Amino acid sequence: MDLAFTHVCLWTLLAFVVTWTVFYVNNRRKKAAKLADVATEVRRDGGGADVIIVGAGVGGSALAYALAKDGRRVHVIERDMREPVRMMGEFMQPGGRLLLSKLGLEDCLEGIDEQIATGLAVYKDGQKALVSFPEDNDFPYEPTGRAFFNGRFVQRLRQKASSLPNVRLEEGTVKSLREEKGVIKGVTYKTSEGEETTAFAPLTVVCDGCYSNLRRSVNDNNAEVLSYQVSYVSKNCQLEDPEKLKLIMSKPSFTMLYQISSTDVRCAMELFPGNIPSISNGEMATFLKDTMAPQVPPEFRKIFLKGIDEGAQIKAMPTKRMEATLSEKQGVIVLGDAFNMRHPAVASGMMVVLSDILILRRLIQPLRNLSDANKISEVIKSFYVIRKPMSATVNTLGNAFSQVLIASTDEAKEAMRQGCFDYLSSGGFRTSGMMALLGGMNPRPLSLIFHLCGITLSSIGQLLSPFPSPLGIWHSLRLFGVRVDYNEAAARLESIYKLSPPATSLEEDVIDASKGKVSRRRKRKESGGGEEKKVVVRSNVKKEKRLNLDKRIALKRNVQEKPVIASAQKKVTKRQQEEEKIERLVRDYSASNDVVSLDWKKMKMPPVLSSTEHTWLFKLMQPMKALLEVKDELQKSLGREPREAEIAGEINMSVAEVKMKIKVGKAARNKLIKHNLRLVLFVMNKYFQDFTNGPKFQDLCQAGMRGLITAIDRFEPKRKFRLSTYGLFWIRHAIIRSMTTSNFTRVPFGLESVRVEIYKAKMELLFELGRLPTEEEVVERLKISPERYREVLRAAKPVYSLNTKHSVTQEEFINGITDVDGVGADNRRQPALLRLALDDVSRRACLSPARSPVTGESRDGDAKMRSNTE
Repeated sequence: MDLAFTHVCLWTLLAFVVTWTVFYVNNRRKKAAKLADVATEVRRDGGGADVIIVGAGVGGSALAYALAKDGRRVHVIERDMREPVRMMGEFMQPGGRLLLSKLGLEDCLEGIDEQIATGLAVYKDGQKALVSFPEDNDFPYEPTGRAFFNGRFVQRLRQKASSLPNVRLEEGTVKSLREEKGVIKGVTYKTSEGEETTAFAPLTVVCDGCYSNLRRSVNDNNAEVLSYQVSYVSKNCQLEDPEKLKLIMSKPSFTMLYQISSTDVRCAMELFPGNIPSISNGEMATFLKDTMAPQVPPEFRKIFLKGIDEGAQIKAMPTKRMEATLSEKQGVIVLGDAFNMRHPAVASGMMVVLSDILILRRLIQPLRNLSDANKISEVIKSFYVIRKPMSATVNTLGNAFSQVLIASTDEAKEAMRQGCFDYLSSGGFRTSGMMALLGGMNPRPLSLIFHLCGITLSSIGQLLSPFPSPLGIWHSLRLFGVRVDYNEAAARLESIYKLSPPATSLEEDVIDASKGKVSRRRKRKESGGGEEKKVVVRSNVKKEKRLNLDKRIALKRNVQEKPVIASAQKKVTKRQQEEEKIERLVRDYSASNDVVSLDWKKMKMPPVLSSTEHTWLFKLMQPMKALLEVKDELQKSLGREPREAEIAGEINMSVAEVKMKIKVGKAARNKLIKHNLRLVLFVMNKYFQDFTNGPKFQDLCQAGMRGLITAIDRFEPKRKFRLSTYGLFWIRHAIIRSMTTSNFTRVPFGLESVRVEIYKAKMELLFELGRLPTEEEVVERLKISPERYREVLRAAKPVYSLNTKHSVTQEEFINGITDVDGVGADNRRQPALLRLALDDVSRRACLSPARSPVTGESRDGDAKMRSNTE
C-alpha cells in the first residue's frame, strides 16, 4: 500500500514538472518572438518615429515642422522630392498668413519672388469695382495676401522641416497602410532605390493630396467633380495694378488673372464638363482666343493672348468637392485635400489645412506618448469637432460663391450674379465684411449667413427696381427659393446643423402650447357629456402682477355673460432662460468686491449657494481661465502684454466674444467670493478665537479672504468634493501666513548683522559715557559711514498696518511711543539690562539706607544689598 502511494506521488510530481517545463518554454518563446518583432520594427523604422506623414506638400511639410518643434520624431515619405509644378495653391489669403505665422513658417513666403495682394478688381459687363481686404483691428496681422509659384513655396517648407534634426524626409512611394487588429501601425512603401520596406509609428498622417491612393483604405469618401480649371502662364509681362487680383465675371463662368512673380501672370478660367475643347489638337487655344479673350477687359487682353501666342503649356485640372468624414480606424488621420475639398473660387484650401494642423498640434501637445490608440482616437474625434466652424464656413463660402459666379440665361440667377457684384462694390460694412470672409479674416458661420442673406436681398432689390412688377415678384420668389436651396445644400454637406444643439423656435413652442390647451379643452368638453360649461381661465401671472380691482370686476362680469379664452402665452425656452440668468449675473456682480472697506463685524452675510449653483458658476468661469492661460502664454512668447485682438486671433474668436467670456467669468467669480465669505468667519471662530475681539481681527479676515479667492481660482469641480472643504485649508493657511509675516520685518542678513553690531556698540558706549551715545560716536566706534548707519536703522524700523483702528487708549498710546534714536533690544535681554542700569544709577546716587524705588531692595550703611525678606 505504501509502495503504491509512493508511485502515485512520484508520477504526480513528474507530471507537474513536465507541465511547468512546457509552459515555461512556450512563454519564453512568445517573449522572444515579441522582442524580435519589436527589434524588427525599430530596425525598419530607422530608430523609431512618433509620427509618419505620407506626403510632403504644404500640409505634410508644415505638420512635420510643427510636430518636430514639439519634440516629436517625424518620418515624412514623399513620392517626388523635385519642385512640383502645379496650378493650384498659388495664393495665400491673409488668414492663411496668420496661421502660417502661428506655426513659425512665415519666412517660407519670403525670397520666392512672392507678390503682395491687397484685394480684388472685379469686372462685369464693362463695370469695375476695386475692393480691398479691410483694415480690421480685430485681425492681428497684416491684411494682405501673397501670390507665388506653388512649387517654390513647397520647397521652402520642405527645407524648413528637414532642417530640424528629428525630421526624416525620405523619397518613396507608399503602397499601403500596415494594419494590425484594426489599428494602423505604419506604412509599406518603396524607396527611391526600388526596395520595399515598412515603417512603423504610433500615428500615421495621410496628407498626399486630392489624388490620394490611401484615402479609400481609411474611409469611403468619393470626390465629386464640379468643373475644370483651365490655366496657363503668360511670361515676361506685368499687370496694371498688380496688387489686385483680376476677377472677371465672364461666360460660362469666371476668369482670373493675377501676378505670381515679378514677370509672370497666371491666366485661369472655369469650364464645365462636356464643353471642354481638346488641348492636344489646338481646339482649346482657338476657344480661348475666340470665346474667352473678347470677354477680358481691353487693358488685360494683350497679356491674356500673349501666353497663347507664345505656346504656353495649357493645363486643365478638375475642381472637386468632398465632405470630411471621420475614419473608424485607429492610429491614422487624414488631412488636406485627401480629407476635405471645396471649390477653389475663394483660394482657401491651404488656409483650411493650416488651421487643421494648428488644431491637431494643440490637441497632441499634452500627450507624452502617442502609443495609446484609444487616446489618439479621442484626439481625432475632438479634432473633427473643433475644426468644423472654420472649415464649414470656408467650404460653404467657396461652394456658394462659385454658384453665384456662374453665368445663366435664367433671369433670377443672373440677378443673383449682378446682386453679388453690387454687394461687393457697395462699400461700407458690406464690402469689408465680405472681403474679410473671402480673405479668411473672419471665418465664422454667422457672418457667412449674414452676408449671403445680404447678397440675396440685393439681388431681389435688382429685380424689383425701379418698381415691383408681377414678373419681378415671381423671379424674386424663385430667387429666394434658389438661395435657400444653395444654403441648405451647403449646410447639409458640411454638417453645420451638428455644430450646435438643436434649438426650438419660440413660435413652434407657442403653437404646440396652444394646441395642447385646445386639446385639453376638447377632452374636458367631451367628458362633460356635450354640455357646454362657462369656463374662466385664470391668469398665470405671478402674484406681484395681479390684476387691479377694475379689471377683476370686469372679469367677474364677463363670467356671467360669456367665457373668456386666454391667449397663448409665449413659452420661454431653456436657452432664453440661460441667457437671462447670465445677463442678470453680469448686471449684479460685474463690479469687483471691495476687500478693504469690508467691516467684518457689521457686514450682512449673503445666503449660501446650492451645489447646483456652485457647479453652474464654476462652469462659467472655465472659459475665462482658459483665456487667461492663453494670455499668459502669449505674454511669455511676445515679451509684452498681448492685445485683445491677438488673444482673439489665437483662439479663433472675435474680440467681443473674448470680452464677454471674461466679463461673465469675472461676474461668476465675484458671486462665488461674496456668497462664501461666511467660510472666513467660520475659520476665525474655530481656529483663531483669541483674535476675534482683538485689533488684528479685520486684518486676519482680509487675509482669509485672500485665501478664499485663491481656493476659488484653483478649485476643480470635476474632483467631486465641496468648495467649503477645499477652501478651509486655503483660508486657514492664508491667515497663519499673514500672522507669521506681519509679526516682524524680515531684514536681509547683511543689514541684520550690522544692526546687532550697532546695538552692542550703543550699549558699550552707554555704560562708558553714562549717557546715550550720539550718531557720530557710534559711527566712529564701528568704523562705518553715516549713510550705512542710517540705512540699517531705517530697515530695522517697525511696520504698522494702515487698517489698524484710529482710537487707542492712553496706555496703548504711551506704549506705542518709540524712541527713534534708541535701541530696539531683544525682549529677553530688556528686563535684565533695565535692572543693571537701574542698579548702577542707584549705586551712583547712594540711595542708602533708602529703598530702591523699582527693585524693592534696600541698602544699609555697609552697602550690602538686602532683599525684602531680610
